[in-house]
Amino acid sequence: MVDTHTSGAPIYDVDFYDDINIENPVAAYHTMLSLGSVVWLPKNKIHAICGFDVLTTSLRNHRVFRSGKGVSINEEINPFLVGSTLNSDPPRHDETRAITFSPLTPRALKDVKDWIEREAQSLAETMSNAGECDAANDLAPYLPLTIVRDLVGLGALPVLSIQ
Repeated sequence: MVDTHTSGAPIYDVDFYDDINIENPVAAYHTMLSLGSVVWLPKNKIHAICGFDVLTTSLRNHRVFRSGKGVSINEEINPFLVGSTLNSDPPRHDETRAITFSPLTPRALKDVKDWIEREAQSLAETMSNAGECDAANDLAPYLPLTIVRDLVGLGALPVLSIQ
């Protein structure tokens, strides 16, 4: 018999964010899926919604699953993100998503595919010529901070200096 949380959810006593699960989460995903559609992770103090259909249904039910107070498991971060598209509920969510989503649809991206591929090729060459790179610093920020920024029309952001 599987232990359950006071919510009735099965308990999976794993630290989902330890190094082993960050490096390879597949086994943890399989275990959670085998336990049920909602699982309590006591070490992380969160419920995990498991499975595509259940998660999709949850994400679309903004009356029950609210995002407007933040969606991060780090409560210190949530106040900084409230009001962003991810951390808002309708009607605000719908308004901000309409502005940022249209340039990112498959149809819109088809028109800029060659440009994105040239940018990716240039970045790959730059990183290759450097001989080494730090993917977290040199690669990961590139997509959201350049490509997506330009696609949604934000343009270059000013460089801030702290003195």
